[in-house]
Amino acid sequence: MTNPSLEGRIIWNEIHTADLEATLAFYRDLFGWTTRAEELATYTHFYLGDKTVAGLMPIAAGSPVPPHWAVYVGTADAEAYMQRAVEAGGKALMPLMDLPETGKISAVADGEGAVLSPFQPANTDRETWVSTGAPGTFCWVELLCRDADAARAFYGKVAGWEMRDLEMGDGSLYTILAPQGAPEGDGVGGIQQLPEGDPSPSCWLSYIAIEDIDASTAKVTELGGKVMVPPTEIPGMGRFSVVADNGGSVFAMYWSVPRG
Repeated sequence: MTNPSLEGRIIWNEIHTADLEATLAFYRDLFGWTTRAEELATYTHFYLGDKTVAGLMPIAAGSPVPPHWAVYVGTADAEAYMQRAVEAGGKALMPLMDLPETGKISAVADGEGAVLSPFQPANTDRETWVSTGAPGTFCWVELLCRDADAARAFYGKVAGWEMRDLEMGDGSLYTILAPQGAPEGDGVGGIQQLPEGDPSPSCWLSYIAIEDIDASTAKVTELGGKVMVPPTEIPGMGRFSVVADNGGSVFAMYWSVPRG
């Protein structure tokens, strides 16, 4: 299978955890994800059936990095992506790494410190790079920030996204991020400005598609996680919740209204 261009598409999610075994158990019980024993000594993938869903990286003891989900955006030239980011006011958090049989990756923070990692994959034909929206897979990302105008300007220059603004019922704007030339409705994520006074740091939030938002959110608590935003309706679209796993990594879950 040959994918459409991966430029500007979210192609990978990776959890960084301080407790490998606890993290494996949490996502196995919540989503049915599995791992393969032979990968535990190298790079561990989460699988749903025989398809890869995400990656898993242990955090070294004593590291100041907190547990978190990292988000990777596809690019045909990771070095050029980093250069654009620095010129636009961002910061490269690590040198460009060229990983054999994987590709070139880095980590880049925008002006508010939210981190989005450019990824130039060695194999662009891998079918699991592009999200299908199936239950148990990643389906969306969202930038939560304090200055949406600045974020739109930054990511338009750096990731090359087209910005498609939607008016919300409360008068605010929600910006859909779409790869250049993508048809209407083919967005990969969004920009949401944090409410004034909200102390949350600017960050990228990954969404995982599920079949039952209430049951999955309740299950998070049973497994030792925490509910940060309870199941909430998006009129005409679906319902979502925001949760933290048993190690503190934050992610969102989304149930979509079935389309005829």
